Amino acid sequence: MHPDQTEEIVALDRKVMAKMAATWSDRVAVRKERLDLSQYYDPSIPDFPLEIIPFGADPEFRAILDEQGDQSRLRFLAATWIAYNERVIFIEDDVVQPFCALLRKNLLPGVNDDLVQQVIVQSQVDEQFHTLMCLEVCSSARARHRLNDYVLPPPLLGKRIREQLATTDDVFEHALILMSYATISETTIHDYLRKLSTITSIQPLNRIHTEMHRRDEAAHGTIFLEIARSVYRNLDAARERALLSFFTKALHDSVEIDMSFWSSTLPYLDTRDWRPFIERVGRDLSRRRVGRDYGALLQLLDDLGVRDKVDFSFS
Repeated sequence: MHPDQTEEIVALDRKVMAKMAATWSDRVAVRKERLDLSQYYDPSIPDFPLEIIPFGADPEFRAILDEQGDQSRLRFLAATWIAYNERVIFIEDDVVQPFCALLRKNLLPGVNDDLVQQVIVQSQVDEQFHTLMCLEVCSSARARHRLNDYVLPPPLLGKRIREQLATTDDVFEHALILMSYATISETTIHDYLRKLSTITSIQPLNRIHTEMHRRDEAAHGTIFLEIARSVYRNLDAARERALLSFFTKALHDSVEIDMSFWSSTLPYLDTRDWRPFIERVGRDLSRRRVGRDYGALLQLLDDLGVRDKVDFSFS
């Protein structure tokens, strides 16, 4: 780090963070009217869209789907809605909140500023409220569709994070690893949330829930990119290289399709042996990846002059 950079970095962060802090009460879901889960619910409308399921257009899957009655199809999609929200809870509880806790303890450089700390705590409140929102919609769907026995399998991303953490005993590097996954999660998910919140074929309540989450995450993306910028500019050359390698790994892990997650609700569609289907589709999907919006992240990498040091295809 150049000796004269500290003041510049703080000025940059304060400008962005001041806007985020000042607008927090007016923009976040936790300060809005609560989502009324007793609102009109049409039992003939699905909870989750088929088109977002990675194998939703697979001919074998569509043939099985067409064989089932409406109740089985709707129950399967309700279970998928629950699975999606419980995975959101995993991201909030196991990735984003732990990273915010590290930032609060000043384990990383570039965030030891009262205003930045205020915005971090505001983000923690947001994320905790997102968990509550997801718990409530899951509870509602479980009750409506008799899905109290559904259990989300351990997310593949959690396994990947643990594998990455196990590569080093350095506490500082552990913090950089967690920052990589949290930053990518918070800055690239907007397109997915926007798509889910605008598909009119699903329950209106579910679209509203997703849109409330999307609006918060749009602001969080800005916040987490500024934090990443400030941290990076306070690292020495060796730590910079380490962080970029962690970002590269986190990018690849974040777009890996988690077949165990997507297939976990298939038994609610039909009680057949799904293993041959899961194995075949899993092989097919291993060559695909989850769609993400990299626009803001690419801007940050370009600003830092490091896009070519991240080994990942953003196209």
